[in-house]
Amino acid sequence: MTYRLIRKNLIRLIVKEYHEKVDDLLENFPNKYSLHEFSGELDAIANETKQQHRASDHINNIRKSLKGVRKEMIRIAGQSLISGKVSKDSFFTNYYGGIVLDNRIFDEELYDKVIEFEPDNTIAWVFSTSPNDEISYSQIQGEVEHDFGKKCTRVIEKYQTNAADIPTKDFEINEETEVEDEPDENDAKDDSSSHSTDDGWVENPIEIGRVLFDKKNGLKLHKDRKKWYFTLLIRNEFVDEIWPNSKVAVYGKVKKENQTAIPEFKNVTFFAQLGEGGKYRAHGKDGDFDSWSKMHTDYRAYPLKQKISSTELCEFQNSDLTGFKVRKLNEDEVLLLSGMRGGIAYGDTMIDDMKVTARFPYDAANPILDKTFYQSKHILGRMNTGKTTALKWDFMITATSPIIPENKRPIFIFIDGQNNFTRFPKIENLNDEARKFCETHQITNPKLDVLTFSKDPNRGDTTLGLDQLPVDSWIYMFAEAAANTEGTLIQELTMARETLIREQLEVNIENIRREVENRINGNTQINYNIRNAISRVLSSPETNLLDQENRTVLTPELLFQRGRSLTLDVSQLNFNDRRAVVAYVAEMLHHHKFVNGRHDPPVIFVMDEAEQIVPARGTAREKYNIERLAGKLCEITENGRQNYYGFYFVTHHSHKVNPDLVNLAATQMCFKPSADDARFIKKYFPELPLDEVLKLNTGEFWMKCFISTDEQPEIFAKCRFPSLAEKTDKI
Repeated sequence: MTYRLIRKNLIRLIVKEYHEKVDDLLENFPNKYSLHEFSGELDAIANETKQQHRASDHINNIRKSLKGVRKEMIRIAGQSLISGKVSKDSFFTNYYGGIVLDNRIFDEELYDKVIEFEPDNTIAWVFSTSPNDEISYSQIQGEVEHDFGKKCTRVIEKYQTNAADIPTKDFEINEETEVEDEPDENDAKDDSSSHSTDDGWVENPIEIGRVLFDKKNGLKLHKDRKKWYFTLLIRNEFVDEIWPNSKVAVYGKVKKENQTAIPEFKNVTFFAQLGEGGKYRAHGKDGDFDSWSKMHTDYRAYPLKQKISSTELCEFQNSDLTGFKVRKLNEDEVLLLSGMRGGIAYGDTMIDDMKVTARFPYDAANPILDKTFYQSKHILGRMNTGKTTALKWDFMITATSPIIPENKRPIFIFIDGQNNFTRFPKIENLNDEARKFCETHQITNPKLDVLTFSKDPNRGDTTLGLDQLPVDSWIYMFAEAAANTEGTLIQELTMARETLIREQLEVNIENIRREVENRINGNTQINYNIRNAISRVLSSPETNLLDQENRTVLTPELLFQRGRSLTLDVSQLNFNDRRAVVAYVAEMLHHHKFVNGRHDPPVIFVMDEAEQIVPARGTAREKYNIERLAGKLCEITENGRQNYYGFYFVTHHSHKVNPDLVNLAATQMCFKPSADDARFIKKYFPELPLDEVLKLNTGEFWMKCFISTDEQPEIFAKCRFPSLAEKTDKI
């Protein structure tokens, strides 16, 4: 890094500080002082300064300079009285001739004051220059335009002194500036004035702070990019709005490479997250603890992404932060940074105090983004944290959004063990916020039917049909089927089915059971233990769900109807019976979509409380069956994207569900978790402090979506859906 030297004489520094103290006096006590009182305050500040420098060989020159400044200020104050008091606004306007652009945190500049006298047009003031000082107007103008992004038309030397050999103070800054001829106004080139290319620049931003970038405060580059940081200062009026973990936009101009005599600049904007910081009262340049300087707040800032354009981001790649300023994100940038710019409405995404309608990626014309729903979603959270509400919204939006062509809207099949998805509120009965969201995004009431399974003859209306699936799939519904009997069992089931068809008998569990037992009992070549194991499999309790009388058989035609979703109510079944239903639907989905290649209709298979169906560990009796079923669900996750079917599952604890399912999920949604999910959070949300995730409010969740294209970055966002409480309910 190269440095250049700036040399300022002692009187110049004293006059600049005197102005800052007077400015602070009026900022802190506007419209308080009469002209006489104001004059007394000016005397007090001047006397204090003279006392500090009483031993200087140039004290007479210091007194003379301060006297000239004080005299001019009293004259202007006499013209700035309102109701007998010195008006702050009138004084600043009359004295400076415009709006002072604050640069008090920088002594290391060629200028001392910058005043904007009309929009985007400024004047630079330089105090108390002596005959020995070298002042380059063109260099000062270029630096003002660089630092403030505003045209500088004049440089004025105020309160010049004839004193010679005044002591100087040297400042080193880390930008090498070339002395350039003052360009003609019509010849100056500045990319910021050209809108032919989209560089993501935001016009007329509200500045809330500034990057502190000098010899002591640089861009710190750790070998881990996530630990890179720099320092920024927040303006006093915004200190109660900006806190650690806040995200801000940092913007400025840097010189282009291959410079000509006329400088060219390019706009740079990047995002940063604030880390540790502190609030301080400045004590003057020489440690003066009676300084009038204001409070200020500084933070470490960690670069995130840099804007290529209004719609694209790249890795942070800017090393020169000279003159860069800080502002809040706008709504478009909230969506850009979170990765939720385009697609179907998906609740709200939140960054700090901003809340913007989020979009889950979807584009019917894009061969990748038209299949985003069919890459598995894992929804994690403790009980009563908003998971069910989010799933209901996901269903209502995805099944009815006009952004998705009607023939491409997926149907949902819910496996419901808690009666969470047997009833959905009508949109017209929802609370105001939810109803407005639906109306704004044209979400309508989806069509949903409920089918109930039960072993009780007086309950339930649906049964599983053994002959609806190929024989190789039957074993998924038998919890007792072990690995060492699987081959023999499939062979015997196949032969029994062929016998029943040849004898024109119905292929159902009762006839299959009888035929298989007749075959194995008369076959001495089958090991005795295997014969007993097969008998146990065919008599296991789960088989009672098959081919029940007076109930509708769950066929592919019943299951897969365009525009109609289903809830399969399994709340009256135990976990092994529920696994049988899940296995049946999973196998039917696999054969209908993957084996037979039927893309219509697209299907989302949803399983609530997945840790009960495919736990990470099961009993000795359940273990093989669970592993086999988990493998089949993993197949759906892996094969579904290209065949328009996907798998969503809900868990309370990530470590209690089969880990392969969690690993394959392309979208992770984390509601308020338990502390024992720390490993999951560290793996999938390493950017987040554990405490922040544990403090999520009900309904809020963090989303990480690993789907990405050139147009669609990965999603990392904090989101929330409206409540689904109805009008008569408490919201």
